[in-house]
Amino acid sequence: MPYKRTQNRPTIGLFIDWAENPYHIRLIAGITNQACKKDINLFTFVGGCIHSTRGWEKPRNIIYEFVKGNTLDGLIISSGSIGHYCTTEDIKEFANRFSFLPTISISQNIPGIPSIIVDNRSGLKKMIRHLIEDHHYKRIAMITGPPGNQEAELRFRIYRETLRSCGMSYNKDLVAHGDFMYNSGKTAMNQLLSKNISIDALISANDDMAFGAMEACREHQIYIPRDFAIVGFDDLTLSRYTNPPLTTVKQPIYEQGTTAVEMILELIEGKKIPLEINLPTELILRESCGCLPKSISSLSEFNNNNIETLILKDFPGHLKQYSYNIVKKTIEIHGVLQGHLSEPDIEQLLSAFYTSIKKNDPISFLNMISILLEKKNVTYEDEPLWQNIISEIRKAFIPYLDYTSDKNKILFIEDLFHAARIKISDFIRQNYGFLKAIAEKESKGFRDISEELVSIVNMEDILVLLTRELNYLGIKTFVLSLYEKIKTDTSSYPAISRLIFAYEAGKNITGSFKYTCYPTEIILPNGILSENKSYSFYIEPIFFGGYQLGFALFELGEKRDSVYNIMRKMFLNSALKAAIYVKQVQLYSVNLETQVEARTDALSKANRLLAKLYQERKNAEDQVRSLNEDLEQRVLERTAQLESTNTKLKNTLETLQSTQDQLVQSEKMAALGSLVAGIAHEINTPIGIGVTAASHMDIITKELVTRYKNLTMTRSDLEKYVTTSETAAAMILVNLRRANELIRSFKKIAVDQSSEVKRQFNVKEYIDEILLSLQPKLKKTSHTITVNCPRDIIFDSYPGPFSQIITNLVMNSLLHGYNKHESGNLSLTLTSEDNKITLTYSDDGKGIPASHMEKIFDPFFTTKRNQGGTGLGLHLLYNIVTQTFGGSVKCSSKPDAGTTFTIILPRQT
Repeated sequence: MPYKRTQNRPTIGLFIDWAENPYHIRLIAGITNQACKKDINLFTFVGGCIHSTRGWEKPRNIIYEFVKGNTLDGLIISSGSIGHYCTTEDIKEFANRFSFLPTISISQNIPGIPSIIVDNRSGLKKMIRHLIEDHHYKRIAMITGPPGNQEAELRFRIYRETLRSCGMSYNKDLVAHGDFMYNSGKTAMNQLLSKNISIDALISANDDMAFGAMEACREHQIYIPRDFAIVGFDDLTLSRYTNPPLTTVKQPIYEQGTTAVEMILELIEGKKIPLEINLPTELILRESCGCLPKSISSLSEFNNNNIETLILKDFPGHLKQYSYNIVKKTIEIHGVLQGHLSEPDIEQLLSAFYTSIKKNDPISFLNMISILLEKKNVTYEDEPLWQNIISEIRKAFIPYLDYTSDKNKILFIEDLFHAARIKISDFIRQNYGFLKAIAEKESKGFRDISEELVSIVNMEDILVLLTRELNYLGIKTFVLSLYEKIKTDTSSYPAISRLIFAYEAGKNITGSFKYTCYPTEIILPNGILSENKSYSFYIEPIFFGGYQLGFALFELGEKRDSVYNIMRKMFLNSALKAAIYVKQVQLYSVNLETQVEARTDALSKANRLLAKLYQERKNAEDQVRSLNEDLEQRVLERTAQLESTNTKLKNTLETLQSTQDQLVQSEKMAALGSLVAGIAHEINTPIGIGVTAASHMDIITKELVTRYKNLTMTRSDLEKYVTTSETAAAMILVNLRRANELIRSFKKIAVDQSSEVKRQFNVKEYIDEILLSLQPKLKKTSHTITVNCPRDIIFDSYPGPFSQIITNLVMNSLLHGYNKHESGNLSLTLTSEDNKITLTYSDDGKGIPASHMEKIFDPFFTTKRNQGGTGLGLHLLYNIVTQTFGGSVKCSSKPDAGTTFTIILPRQT
């Protein structure tokens, strides 16, 4: 499903740390040009590195926070640059903050986000193998990038792997660490030199550090490549003009930008794209590695054998069919065709070359060169490419010349090539001189504007100056907005901004929008700029010291020198800071004055009202004075009454507390009394049986004695007596043992309940004794009680309160859980885990209504007050569990679904 666009044309954002480095300029150029080609809006957020160790860089990060769901349709993150100080996890976490947008990463592979990366491996591997196999270098050092940086770590790993694959061992003494910056390269080179170790060649993880390393070598009078070779990575423009020119690996920076725009548009349209795009790199050989300059090395490529004779009448055929194809192919192979010569340009150049040879007149060829140089606006940095073009043309035609047949023609052709080279050099030198003069003129004009701008502190005058000079500075569009509130916190931005100034196409277009407030996150107020064309803005934060002031948007015009334009933009931003700060203070001053005027008016009204009230108050004071006397007397009387009432309430509270304690104790004793009555009834039965058996035995014994004395006892009488005696004795013994067991259990439970002595006891055995003591109550019902308790649980606590808990749970079920003559199931389960005992008691009775659940542990709450309930059973249980044992109790119940109590007790109390 395509992403919903914010407006008629798509708007994409670019996150990048800076915009003046050659890498940045090339990448931004690719993105900007492709965005223009696709007619889409571009916002370039120049927000510095995230997690930067440079404190002054952190305030810039705030503009990244502008990006919300309604700001952009897609986002391109230059992760390799803004993540300079980040690990892969850091940059992933940062990118995921914008997961609501289609997002593309450039340079670093971010998991889950489509990423455009360059093939570091093949290019760097070719570089190292070239140093080893072609130049036979043995001791190859390296300056690495910042630790944790994805590209830096990869290049360092490729360095180690390639050395190993070439049979060379890795030596940590040949490695120094940098951070991709010029100064770090210089520092790292000095560190290597200070070790006094032999170095054949140095690989820098990027060109910037290689430039710094070359400067350090110059300071130590070390000559490259005579003393050792230095190579880089990136192929920045400056690498062509170092002395010697830097051998490097060219990464397609411009193509990364254009590819990113194509990919983000496909994402916005809902198309599926690969999670990773690899762009190829190319080894660029120059003199810093020890290779000869291309213009010299190409001379050795000529083969003077089998040279054909140049026949002028056949030359047009060669021009169309053979020579043209050779020139085109060789130019493309050497990478000098793209952006410089089209196919029609080549044909015109070769035709002019043929005309000059035919007429023996150099004018046609040299004029065509001048036309093409002017047409292509060739600059100083393009001279090596155009000299290579002449070399390729010469290589294509020299093999057709017979050096023995027409020496004058040969000399003319060689002179023609030489004149062409001079023509290129003269044009570039003259063009450079012209541009330098223009630059000096512009620089003077810019310096004048700078001085004037810095000298003005009034914002209105500055805006007049900007309206007059922005077009001269090469800025097509400029918008300035200030935050409604100044902030010192860099973690977030003020929600509201105020438009101060807007400029477009040479005109101040602020108009009625001046001082308009709008949500900061939309960046531009709706309707301020024309929607008939696309825009490409740089967004710069504006801060002064620790104060976040606002932000500015720039759209640059056609650039002759990107670095110069960026410098102007940066200066303009810096020059405005003080004036903006003053403007912000003025705005706050105006607001403050308005507030003061309003407050003064309010105070004046209040003073008049106070004057009026003063007299009224004075008149009322006499009345208040007399009333105070009466009030004081009333207060004294009321205070005495309150003290008396408080005393009575205190006594009543103490009485209630004492009564409650007595009732709780009575509940304990009532339970014990009920236990005594039950036990007494139970003991009566076995003792009665024993007494009856003993009485019967006494009677038959007396009868036997009488018969014995009267000499009437027979053998059968004796046998009958013995049988009866055995039966009676057995009955007496069984019932006395039963009585003894009941008495022992009762004695133990009674003693435990009447005293709170701590001791160790076996939980299972003690529960059995408690239930035995409750047997008189249980046997009157049809209930079944089940006990699930391991026999090895030892409880180091108070057995009496524990007995009270079990007793109250069972009695609560018997009294409240069932109607008469109902049969039920009671369950008691104990488990031991870690240092706690969990007691779960449940019945399948009537349950407890939801309206009663919050009250069941309250004192005196009962639904059976007329049937013997006191309302203290569960209250006593709750106090024992929480106070005596320091545990917890929970109850769950539903009507007609039974009740469950879960009690957790510490193993030791």
